[in-house]
Amino acid sequence: MTSLYPKTRLTSSVSSKLLCVLAISFGLSSFVVVSGCRTFGSKEIVRPAKHSLRADNLLILSNIRLKKTDPIIQDLFKLRQDVMLSLNLGEQKREVVVYIFDGEEEFRRYFGSVYPDLPHRRAYFIGSRSELAVYTYWGSKIQEDLRHEYTHGILHSALASVPLWLDEGLAEYFEVNGPESGRIHPQNAYHLKESMTQQWKPNLLRLEKISEFANLSHQDYEESWGWIHFLLHHSDKTRGILISYLDKLKSKSNITPISQRLAQTLPDYEEQFLSHIATLNLAADPVNTAGFQQMRSHQREFQKE
Repeated sequence: MTSLYPKTRLTSSVSSKLLCVLAISFGLSSFVVVSGCRTFGSKEIVRPAKHSLRADNLLILSNIRLKKTDPIIQDLFKLRQDVMLSLNLGEQKREVVVYIFDGEEEFRRYFGSVYPDLPHRRAYFIGSRSELAVYTYWGSKIQEDLRHEYTHGILHSALASVPLWLDEGLAEYFEVNGPESGRIHPQNAYHLKESMTQQWKPNLLRLEKISEFANLSHQDYEESWGWIHFLLHHSDKTRGILISYLDKLKSKSNITPISQRLAQTLPDYEEQFLSHIATLNLAADPVNTAGFQQMRSHQREFQKE
């Protein structure tokens, strides 16, 4: 069954000069202009802004005072470094703003009023010409959600264009926390392996043609992650293809799709992808093993949303 993932990316090429107005694109095709300041009963709903913390093109706004030494802030700093260095992105061209609400209730009230048509999610990335913004709230999964959405922000701050499959695949890749980048995503790896037993075949060309966020299925997220892991870890040649592709995206949007680049260099790249996924060892990593054990509960949560 096709359904939306618990994280949402919204981007737009429309800007607004009004302080409380933000133009966003849902699914990269339709534009919606909404007010960023609303009232709920007699209480005004505003984004958190009592305390701020800024460093390295990252601005964090929260009603709870934060320090640069806090673990969750340190993790974001490390994540930025990992993303920039691993992908050879160079310099960020824009600042990413992270809004952390006090709790889920305030978060739901804000988005229910300001963006009433958005799907129910724990976190959002909303990009416009005026701001690259991440929204979430303090909860048990804040680290995972921040890592995923902040990765979107970093990519959009460094690249002129970010194809949807690439955007979500990289966000899935970097949301996994660990001592080093490239830790296997347990849910995605498991589901891809399971699909392979049912004669499923990868299709990067099909993924590249998806431009509507609403058209991404769970399996599309999983396959996108799989391609990123394959490109970064299968061989120096596949890694070079990805880094070269990203380098072109820094200044251009209309470039040769990576599927064509792979086909020219590795004619059997789909078979190599399947072989790469088949060799991933979930049990070899204790962090992944713990994640794998929680997979079924995550699946139930996805279905509820």
